[in-house]
Amino acid sequence: MAQASTALLLPNAYNKWHDDLAPHFFGSAKDLAANLINGLIKGIQDGIGKVVAAIDGVVQALPQWVKDKLGIHSPSTVFAGLGENIIAGLVEGMQSMAGAPQAVLSDMTAGMMTGVTGNSSTVNNTTSTTNTWNVNLPVAGGGRPADEMRTTFNLLTSLYAS
Repeated sequence: MAQASTALLLPNAYNKWHDDLAPHFFGSAKDLAANLINGLIKGIQDGIGKVVAAIDGVVQALPQWVKDKLGIHSPSTVFAGLGENIIAGLVEGMQSMAGAPQAVLSDMTAGMMTGVTGNSSTVNNTTSTTNTWNVNLPVAGGGRPADEMRTTFNLLTSLYAS
């Protein structure tokens, strides 16, 4: 008999829940969700000033922190040291490559030495060089030797006279 009475009570309990409690429960859940969202929005709106103030504090403190970490003074001792190293590196690089242009020119002009006789060179201690060469230019073909010699002389003068 207990089972029969329980079986009759179950549909009644469901109907009561469905009719009375379910609308209240789902209405309360809907209100709960709306209240959560509205509370979140209000919290963001009320707290945005604190977020901006915190960011502003970081931005204001950042330049001094960087200066302290890098040892920057006015003028910057760190960048002064960097500038000195840049110039020292440039000087070292130029000194190590000082002979390169002369070597390139020597290589380029090596083939031009054919037919050159009686050459002599003098170098003084101020790094300037004086060369004296006797050049024999063989002339072939139908051209006039004087014209070819003048053209060669003018070309050499334009290249080496300073």
